[in-house]
Amino acid sequence: MSELVPSTVNIQSVRLFEDVHHYCTYADGRVEEGWGLAWVAATLEKHFDGDQGSALQFFGRIHEFVRDNQVEEEDQVSVEIRPDGEVVNIEIRRKGHKPIRYPNDFIFYESTLWAFEPVEETVAA
Repeated sequence: MSELVPSTVNIQSVRLFEDVHHYCTYADGRVEEGWGLAWVAATLEKHFDGDQGSALQFFGRIHEFVRDNQVEEEDQVSVEIRPDGEVVNIEIRRKGHKPIRYPNDFIFYESTLWAFEPVEETVAA
């Protein structure tokens, strides 16, 4: 594990072309970036001694969603990961929509069915 373990890590995930690019920002301002889920797994392994299972499960789901759905390059998912591996402060920003925020991954999982479904516009008659 790195000697520079932050209190929390913020990871932002964005779709660039046909892949997912992740940016990891530490409390001291350092930024690392990389492509794909393997990079996220390696980053978590490098910086956290605790169980990363919950965070990896979360990022697996986010990675698939961002990569496979109609997500614009301007759209972004941002989360914090605590030293114990808990995923908190999840924020989904989509172009033209208000940000959607979840305090933790449990609430996120309970709420994602409506959050990720495409919104059909209705026209008033």
